[in-house]
Amino acid sequence: MKKSILYISLILSLISCLDQIDFDTEFPDNLIVVDGTFTNSEETDIVKLSFALDYGKQSFVPLAEAQLRIYENDGEFEELVETERGIYEFQKNKITGTAGNEYHLEISLKDGRVYRSQPEKLKIAPVID
Repeated sequence: MKKSILYISLILSLISCLDQIDFDTEFPDNLIVVDGTFTNSEETDIVKLSFALDYGKQSFVPLAEAQLRIYENDGEFEELVETERGIYEFQKNKITGTAGNEYHLEISLKDGRVYRSQPEKLKIAPVID
């Protein structure tokens, strides 16, 4: 008896209907996406700057010709270089990333808008066994 109830439940769950739910996912115009890393390694770190797209759209709309700077807690800064449209690279000429120091990113757009991140402390990476 228990097995037949289990089988019936399994069959019903496989053939049950799914209702499509439509919901509004439109973003405000010019919503910016900042995706990147900054580490203390010698590898090149990058920041991708783009515009957000509606749900389900899978392309990258680069935000080009912006000015990006990384600031260290002592006021020293380094400008990132745009290597491709919307892709900015840390050169690590002045700032290389030191564990324990705080850093923040400043983004200046061509239209005059300026965005600043909250300072973040670069943490020491744990040793991997």
